Amino acid sequence: MQKEEGKKLIIKNLVKKRKKEITVILLILLVLKLVNCVNAYNMNRAIYFRDNEKVESILRMPRPINGVNTRPFIIPSFIPALGELYADVNQYPLHSACFRDNYEVVQMLVEHGANVNKIDFGYMLNSPLLVKLSEENDKNRFKIAKFLIDNGANINHRNWRGEVALTLCLKQYYRPEKRTKEVKREQMELFIYLLKNCKSLDVPEYKDVFYHYTSLLDAAIVYDNREAVQYLMDNGYYSEADIPKLNGSQASYLAKRARFGIFKKYFDIKDINSRDEEGKTPLHNAVLGFDREAICEFLIENGADLNIKDNNGKTVYDYMADSIKDMYIDPEEKEYFEKVLELKE
Repeated sequence: MQKEEGKKLIIKNLVKKRKKEITVILLILLVLKLVNCVNAYNMNRAIYFRDNEKVESILRMPRPINGVNTRPFIIPSFIPALGELYADVNQYPLHSACFRDNYEVVQMLVEHGANVNKIDFGYMLNSPLLVKLSEENDKNRFKIAKFLIDNGANINHRNWRGEVALTLCLKQYYRPEKRTKEVKREQMELFIYLLKNCKSLDVPEYKDVFYHYTSLLDAAIVYDNREAVQYLMDNGYYSEADIPKLNGSQASYLAKRARFGIFKKYFDIKDINSRDEEGKTPLHNAVLGFDREAICEFLIENGADLNIKDNNGKTVYDYMADSIKDMYIDPEEKEYFEKVLELKE
């Protein structure tokens, strides 16, 4: 009897001891997590204010507590208001450094153990590489992207919008004067590398407020990346099926999808009044396109017929009249359409 009671007491004490040990371990882990969060927060603030020395001083701490792979607030800001309020500090440090275009800090973070393939579940499932390639106006965009790839970044990762490195690489400076020869060289070098090393060239259909595309060549055309379009065409990455023609008419497709430079290069003048399956001519489609004024003006000057009716009985004049009512139309395009309509009258 006494032996059994003694055994029970020993077991009870062991359980009590284990509980204490587990509690201590959990407390240590919690403290480590909190220290990591504080350091990640301070690091993101330093990145925001471009205080590289502060970032370096935090990274000198032991890796288990330096916050290099930690989100400051642990949980991503799924609520839009909180996302706006805390966006600058509630990111993984490497995502933040990529977004801020800080090449020196990106290097430091990777050297101190930052995960180049960390996925941000609060920011469109983006990896650091996709964050960087999304920022088309950043000076160090391709330099940082190349560094991440050289250090093991996954070039095949796809975010929740279906974007991949291959298509994001095609985006360019909004202002053409910023597209220097050096920038274009870096861009094409990276694009060709991705083209040759990605697992698949089948690009998922993508659509947002400004752009939508259905293939790699389509993306290059929509982003007005002439060098990429030329490379794809010259090196066999083009087929009849690759360009999603507008119901059978390549001329109409180009008029609606391309910017003027690409349109002029690939447009065949003999197709100026060709019609797609909806009865639309290239001029009909140009009125609905990305570079409306320039392409419409070119087609009209080269003899496009404004009076051809589509399958619904609408002429180009009808399309222009409808477009003028669009509240989002560019003022210069609106003025141009109004002038064309005045000439008709």
